[in-house]
Amino acid sequence: MHIPVIVVTSFADSVPKALKTALQSITSRQYTVVLGSALVQPGEELTREESALVDYYLGLHAQKFTGNSVSTFTAFIILERQWLGRYPAALWLFCRLHRNLWPGTIPMEHPSRVTFERIQADPTLPERDASVLAEFEAAPWLLPPRTKALKYTGVHQLDTLAELRSTPFGNVTKTITLLIFSAKYAAMTQNGVYSMVKFGGVRNYIVATWDPDDLQACADLNLPCADVTSFLPETMDKGPDAGAFGTHDFLVIAWHRPAVLAHLLKLGYAVLTTDSDIVYLLKPVWASYMAYLEQGEADAAFQSEGPVNTGNFVMLPTTASVAFATAWAALAPKMFKERLTDQTGLPHVDPALWMVCSDRSACQRDRAGIIHRNASGTQMLIRRFYPNQFNYWSDVCSLSRTEGFPKIDPCDWAGMNKCGLRPLASAMHQHVHLICLPAVMFLHPICANYEMKVRAFKHQEFWFVDDESESIVAHGSYVFRTAGVKVLTFALCYAACTQNNTMSHVTVCHPLQWRVNTTEVMLYSCPEYGMALFHERRVYNKTLQATTS
Repeated sequence: MHIPVIVVTSFADSVPKALKTALQSITSRQYTVVLGSALVQPGEELTREESALVDYYLGLHAQKFTGNSVSTFTAFIILERQWLGRYPAALWLFCRLHRNLWPGTIPMEHPSRVTFERIQADPTLPERDASVLAEFEAAPWLLPPRTKALKYTGVHQLDTLAELRSTPFGNVTKTITLLIFSAKYAAMTQNGVYSMVKFGGVRNYIVATWDPDDLQACADLNLPCADVTSFLPETMDKGPDAGAFGTHDFLVIAWHRPAVLAHLLKLGYAVLTTDSDIVYLLKPVWASYMAYLEQGEADAAFQSEGPVNTGNFVMLPTTASVAFATAWAALAPKMFKERLTDQTGLPHVDPALWMVCSDRSACQRDRAGIIHRNASGTQMLIRRFYPNQFNYWSDVCSLSRTEGFPKIDPCDWAGMNKCGLRPLASAMHQHVHLICLPAVMFLHPICANYEMKVRAFKHQEFWFVDDESESIVAHGSYVFRTAGVKVLTFALCYAACTQNNTMSHVTVCHPLQWRVNTTEVMLYSCPEYGMALFHERRVYNKTLQATTS
């Protein structure tokens, strides 16, 4: 099969022998060579400017473009192709060499700006072309608002939406992932959803909203939005600081989650609940959690934090889990009086209803004890795991401290049991430990406000949406700054995060890789890909006890 190659040159008459030799060489490698000048209709002749315009569009829209940036002309074509998401051939090939990506991982080049512009020209395209719709699975907010192409558009009743979105996994017939949404933090939610779907392989997520305006904004982003107002333990007062940490409305929002959890568990769903201020790396989320639970014979898995962190956890629909979640949700009125959140209130659940373990052998012993006491239906077993950043700094708040915090390797574990010496910093000292690296599946900065969380993700280069107010690439003009002076040339500057043209005017962000095309390369360049959580991590030193994750 011959592949057409169009060759354009301004010096066809000046170097005929060199051109002939080059064309013969290309033809001998199974390409069909066509000179750009030969594309003109017979009898027509283009001016120099018209010929340059033809060359420009050929270079811009070609599937592959070979240019070396020696001339200003080819340099600008390369820059504009990068803006359009058409990567240089070397980078494209480099990112195609990775192997063993998990099923459900979305190709690095998706979604592309090229397809996005096709949709802008024809908003009905996703309704007719399933491949276009699939390309934007990790960024549905880039589709036309409330597009009919999505089956869940207009569906906001929790039970109906959960049934529509749930997927089976292994022996569990129904699994669902639950997020919460606030339009105020739309960019953070988009970063979380983008990484969770594209890298974590999650497809069964729904987004909980409790405010009518937030519900409209959520729907305008084409997210699968459930109205959970009926699960709020109290009416929100919507005061001046409503939703701020420690306020009445903050507690109301926090305590709706155990109520929704208990409801979904009773309906037979295995539930993963996740905060929106979490970023996922290239590890299969559900597969990792289910393997971790199976290995420890546990009913649930939580991140460890006095005793657990409720920002990201999985719970199976066992009888014991339903009893625990129901009792947890019932604590809300009492915990309101004590100003405790769902997380700080969880330890007040009747201890007869739950146990906590960490390493595999301890969990298996605890499970054996539960069976011996004939308490399998009443006492839930929670298996904890340590925060993924503990391999770098053993402090739960450390991820939010960008200064001095090392860069996290997204290829940690890389599908193999890799042990070796590496420094492990703690808040007070630093030692060298023998470590079996655990996979970093997700990062959840705590002890921080919104701005600090965003800064932490950007420091780690795990911020995947373009929320800069001014970018250096778009149709129009390039902006360069030299010695503090803004110099305007050729045309390119745009706001990457914009307000969509809807009543909610919610923030919509483009993928950062449209502007910085190396943004996701490290994630797609690991030698191998493995699951997270269930591998052991051994730490030997005088100050830290041996742990597993």
